[in-house]
Amino acid sequence: MNKEKTFDLKSMEMKARIEKLDNMTKMINEITATFNTICDHLSETWKPQEQEVSRTNLAKNEKGTSLPLSTYDPDYIEKMNDKIMNKMEEFSQLLKLSSVDLEYAQKVEEEWNANQNNQNKPFIKYDPKDEEKVIVDLKEVMQKTSQQVTNTFYKDYKTYFKKYKNDEQRIITEVPFLNRTKLYDARQIDSTIDNWLAEAKQKSYKVEIVKTESDFSGRVSTFTVLVNNFLKVCMSLKYNDIDGSSLTISRIVFFGCHEKKTILETSDSLEYQRITQLATAKLNELDPNNPIPDLLDWIYSYHDLTSKPCKICNRLLNYDSFNYKYLPPIVRLQEVNNKNNTKNYLSYHWNGRVIRTRGLIVFRNKNRSYSEQKNLDLLAIERKWREKWKQLKNNPKNQENKKKFYILAMFPYPSGMLHMGHVRVYTISDTISRFRKMLGYEVIHPMGWDAFGLPAENAAIERGVHPVDWTVANIKAMKTQMEKILTDFDWDRELTTCNSDYYKWTQFLFLKLYKNGLAYQKEAVVNWDPIDQTVLANEQVDSEGHSWRSGAKVELRKLKQWFFKITDFAEPLLKDLDKLNKWPERVKQMQRHWIGKSEGAEFDFTVNSNRENKENRETTFLLKVFTSRPDTIFGVHYLALSTDHALSLKDFLPSDVYFKVLKLAEEMKQYPIEANDKEKFTKGINTGLYATHPITGETIPIYVASYVVSDYGTGAVMGVPAHDQRDWIFTIANRIVDEKDIKRVIKPYSAKFSEESEIYTSYGILSSNCGQYAGLTSENAINAIVNDAEKRGYGRSTVQYRLRDWLISRQRYWGAPIPMIHCPRCNVVPVPESELPVTLPTNISLTGRGGSPLKYVEDWLNSKCPKCHGPAKRDTDTMDTFVDSSWYFMRYIDPTNTLLPFSYEKASKYLPVDVYVGGYDEPFKQLVTQGMVHAKTFKDPLSGRFLKPEEVDLSDPNEPIQKSTGLAPEISFEKMSKSKYNGIDPEITIEKYGADATRLHILYKAPVSEILEWEDSSIVGMQRWILRVWRLVESIANFPQRSDDLILDMNIMNNEEKETYRIINFTIKELTTIFYETYSFNTAVSYLIKLTNHLTSISPNVNMSQPVYMYGVKCLVKMMAPMAPSLGEEFWEVLNKGRKIQTIFEESWPEIDNKGLIIEEVTCVVQIDGKMRFSLQVPSSILKDNSMVEKLIQSNMKRIKSKCLSKRPKLE
Repeated sequence: MNKEKTFDLKSMEMKARIEKLDNMTKMINEITATFNTICDHLSETWKPQEQEVSRTNLAKNEKGTSLPLSTYDPDYIEKMNDKIMNKMEEFSQLLKLSSVDLEYAQKVEEEWNANQNNQNKPFIKYDPKDEEKVIVDLKEVMQKTSQQVTNTFYKDYKTYFKKYKNDEQRIITEVPFLNRTKLYDARQIDSTIDNWLAEAKQKSYKVEIVKTESDFSGRVSTFTVLVNNFLKVCMSLKYNDIDGSSLTISRIVFFGCHEKKTILETSDSLEYQRITQLATAKLNELDPNNPIPDLLDWIYSYHDLTSKPCKICNRLLNYDSFNYKYLPPIVRLQEVNNKNNTKNYLSYHWNGRVIRTRGLIVFRNKNRSYSEQKNLDLLAIERKWREKWKQLKNNPKNQENKKKFYILAMFPYPSGMLHMGHVRVYTISDTISRFRKMLGYEVIHPMGWDAFGLPAENAAIERGVHPVDWTVANIKAMKTQMEKILTDFDWDRELTTCNSDYYKWTQFLFLKLYKNGLAYQKEAVVNWDPIDQTVLANEQVDSEGHSWRSGAKVELRKLKQWFFKITDFAEPLLKDLDKLNKWPERVKQMQRHWIGKSEGAEFDFTVNSNRENKENRETTFLLKVFTSRPDTIFGVHYLALSTDHALSLKDFLPSDVYFKVLKLAEEMKQYPIEANDKEKFTKGINTGLYATHPITGETIPIYVASYVVSDYGTGAVMGVPAHDQRDWIFTIANRIVDEKDIKRVIKPYSAKFSEESEIYTSYGILSSNCGQYAGLTSENAINAIVNDAEKRGYGRSTVQYRLRDWLISRQRYWGAPIPMIHCPRCNVVPVPESELPVTLPTNISLTGRGGSPLKYVEDWLNSKCPKCHGPAKRDTDTMDTFVDSSWYFMRYIDPTNTLLPFSYEKASKYLPVDVYVGGYDEPFKQLVTQGMVHAKTFKDPLSGRFLKPEEVDLSDPNEPIQKSTGLAPEISFEKMSKSKYNGIDPEITIEKYGADATRLHILYKAPVSEILEWEDSSIVGMQRWILRVWRLVESIANFPQRSDDLILDMNIMNNEEKETYRIINFTIKELTTIFYETYSFNTAVSYLIKLTNHLTSISPNVNMSQPVYMYGVKCLVKMMAPMAPSLGEEFWEVLNKGRKIQTIFEESWPEIDNKGLIIEEVTCVVQIDGKMRFSLQVPSSILKDNSMVEKLIQSNMKRIKSKCLSKRPKLE
């Protein structure tokens, strides 16, 4: 190695080291800035308020300013600490990257020492330990500073807490109405409030009382009480249905809210509203006869503070960062037991903010009698049955000789959190699944994870973790959430597409397609995302030409890509749509449009190039042009070529025109393949070439047009501006012909043809411009023109499809590797099936930039050719994630098969899927397409900006007001989105209302296929219905003379019993149809509510012992169970108290007794001269015989006329 070469290498090595040290310096500056931000935030941004505490010098700030505790934001400090630790992690990553260059540095050192000229010159070694020492020292300093910030914060917090805890207690004690629990007269509530204000004034307290909200029942009102601008209190009053009085039952206290403009005021308002709603929901469960609830059963007591998570956010206690006494991350309960009362002190954690709840106070009077009836604890019931179901799963039942039913729910991407759309889909599928089990089917209801793809890779890059770790953690979290919504999935069939035991078979299927000529590689113009550095399918580009994922403006690039040849199946796919009787028609129409069959013709236009060849003769060639409207051929003003088609004619184009085409092709890269931008229709180049019309012999100019695509038809189209919108725009923009000279060759069937009309695109009658075809209808003209073209050899009928071959290549890491090897001798060679799976390398650095990361992993990339065994390289593209999710439903039926993707026997038994619940683009026999879930949004009427909930005053829910302007915001229901501030967290909803009530609300609120407009307040209605069903269940369970032997004999039933029996059977009939066919679950819930109303109306003292009453309640519980499973189980257990029973889902679905549906008597309305005169009851058996009915009416006419028309006489 010569000296110059060695010197260059050494310079490069030193330059790399200097660059790394510069990066470290930048990192240090960033961390310093982070700490300065913390100090500035604590010492300058927050301003002193009325209540202040002394604060120790913080971060060497000598000003010693003081500020109220409420302005401290522990969330902010925690985030800044996290940011610091993230920077530390970046240092560690930098160190790891440094070590990658060690091998290179060692080679340089060896070359240096081997050079004789350098023997007396010591080599300056590249030692990462120097950097590591800097990192360790810096990390230690930062951690100490971080701890100092935290300690200082909590020292002041303690001081504040001690001071204002006493103030809070003093105010609560001295303001009488805050320390009193009693009944008030609801009719005198205004005077009651005046009395409260007078009491406070006597104690020299400034008190404001505002009514903030009431629930839909009108039975609960909530008041906000603000004392001395310091103490905020929620007082909830429930109206008693019996005597019109109301009961003060809940006092929820917030302290430290003394200044409305403090940083966290909005956060307080949110939590205040949440707890108010909790109190309201609790009050709705109270028995009016016994208004004092046992709240101790409602609040859960945790004594072990080190291991119990927060009931709101599931976070565990962190002793290093927080003092649990003052910022408790779990719900704490202290019970002070005196002879006369029990007080509950509740501290809530919400986003790192202490909200002390004082209230929910229950005074127990020993002389007061209480009902033994307990209110339903929905969450406890759900926990109980989730555990029991897990135990039952460990004892699988025999499924042999059962008819199969395969229901498939949407394949979720493991984002880490379910949204309301998920909850709706899985509630629907679970309801259908549980119903079929009660019918005795072997139900396949599996669940898995569509885990590959860009979202997971980008999320992992943003967080500095491996996609595997990110995905596994998210799956674990989402499985827990799915259990909370009470879904009954067959987890033994669970699969994850990023596991090698799954994508091994994805690669296996790829090889099968390749060997059969259905997978191939070619160069193609593709949509390229410049940010995500990968190819996008047309469906992943929005209407404005932006990437579905990154939002980047999509470019066009010509790349060598892998495709699946789905166009070979275009016609079978189209024909088989007619066999899908259970698909919604709109979905089939969408599929037909996607396939896009166009029956038309191909015409040969002769082109003269006007350029001489070597023999000095004009060059002539045929240009094949496809059109779906042969009847418009007489209106052609120009021919248009795609840029690719034009470039292929390089030898026939003048050089200046050719370069213009090149420039246009480059410009068109800014438009996605299927963009419909109007500007795209205007760009064109006149080639100077002319074609001869095959029928008229006219000379027609040839243009290159931006709107023509090369892979549809022949890449050449006819320009007929009078009868095509795009052609009209292009003609006018490029001044091909004056508007007045445009030929109109089709006129409407019935309307008078107007020469002035711009375009007419429909079928019609050919005009006089069309020669021998003039006067023919478009349909007849098409056949005649094509037949003549075929006879004379200048055209032929043909079919084109809009459907394109499926581009599956992606230039990213997180996907199934394409199992192909590129050999310099043997070209492209498939990986042998015995060597599958080709797994992803784990030792990889992901940046999200620069194309496929796999091409930089040398030990993975370099391989051997399976044919010649010479050196070769793996294909570095991965498959589109839709490849994995195109066959997952087949793997579900045989998930542990190690020899094949699935066995023939199991495929024959379990396929096809019977019902799919989810999107409208899935290939299954029956689709249940669920609608979106929308939530309420508020918009600023002036700017159109979406408002956060805390920016809106909802004290009057019917007339919300924007706080900053006082104007009424624009209200609408829109798709849930973070940007619209209308997202609903399912976990919070379930924790608040229970999963059963949430499921019932989802099913009842809207038909399955329609948009569901979400409102939390509506769930209260479902809770009331649940309570009414519970009372029916208890009425039977507690009836001492009940008999569990149901003997239903209509012969011994009285009329009331027969009517009850008819209503029960009618409900069974309707619900069976709904669950079996229509899936109109909103109607199903409605029928059950009606049945509940009827059973409730029966006097329990008279009819409790009637078998039909007990039968009705049992049927009600069975039919309710698929929709509200844990309540169904609980109610069934109570109904069968003392008996050994199985789970309700192993019970049979109620059977219809057709005899019970017969109505013995019907009301017959009699009209005379078109007016209703009277009605009477007649036996239903005679309705088919009109003469018999008339005879009965006439025989009773005299008696009927003597009666009042409003009465309904009984036939004698």
